[in-house]
This record gives sequence, structure tokens and C-alpha cells, in this order.
Amino acid sequence: MMKHNLAAALVAGSSAAIAAQQTTVRQETEIRVKDGRDVRVTGCLTRSSGGRELVLTSVEGPEGRTDELARSYILVGGETDDFARHVGKLVEIEGKAADAGSDARVEVETRTEIENDEDDRERETRTEIEGDLRGVPYLGVNEVRVIRSSCS
Repeated sequence: MMKHNLAAALVAGSSAAIAAQQTTVRQETEIRVKDGRDVRVTGCLTRSSGGRELVLTSVEGPEGRTDELARSYILVGGETDDFARHVGKLVEIEGKAADAGSDARVEVETRTEIENDEDDRERETRTEIEGDLRGVPYLGVNEVRVIRSSCS
């Protein structure tokens, strides 16, 4: 019986030491469209199902054409936090599209900071995708203009 209590005390002591150490992880990802096709599109500004990204849905190009355009774009670049105030509105966006047969480049940069009681670490990764990026519906935003205060 004594061995069992000693083992339990050791496990409890180890758990308390582990619980006392706190780790904080912060991650930031930035996506940029480079050399994409210049577009001017109209659609409804919404949030993704996870709520993190801004998405332009029901996209129409010039004169209502949807040929070679995605049905929706994930908005990147610029000050997307500023664009969030237009969620639920019909907007026109000028920018660079990574899809639709363009020879675009998409750069993804991720910064991760890990802080704990023992040491702090920082890591940065960069990835570049280029070529015909059909199916990569990123739209690098240059300008947003509100057309109507609601999407309907």
C-alpha cells in the first residue's frame, strides 16, 4: 500500500510542476497576391464560416459577366480589418485575382511566437505558389466601394 501512495504523490507532484509552466502560442498569417489578373468585381461582403476571413460572394464581373471568375473570393492584403465594417453590404472591389488563368503568385507568410517560462522562440515560414492558380480564389484588395447598404 505504501508503494501505491508514494507513486501517487510523485505523479501529483509532477503534474503540479507541469501545470505551473504556462505556454503561450501566437500565430499570424499574411497572404498576398502578386502579379495576379487585375479585376473589378461586385458581390456581397461576408465572413467565412469560421469568422476569420472576409469573403466576397455572388461575384459578378464587369456588366454582370461571371466568365472566368470565381463565385466567391477570399479577400487578402490591404487593411481587411477596415473592410470588415462593410460586411453584409453589396460592394465593388478592385484588386488582383489569383485565379482565372492568370500567371499569379500567392505569398503566404506565417509568424509563430512561442513563449513559456523556460524560453521564447520565434519562427517564420514563407511559401510561394505560382502559375495557373485556378481553384485558388484569393483576391488581393486595392480598393473597396460600397454600392448598396445590403446584399439583397
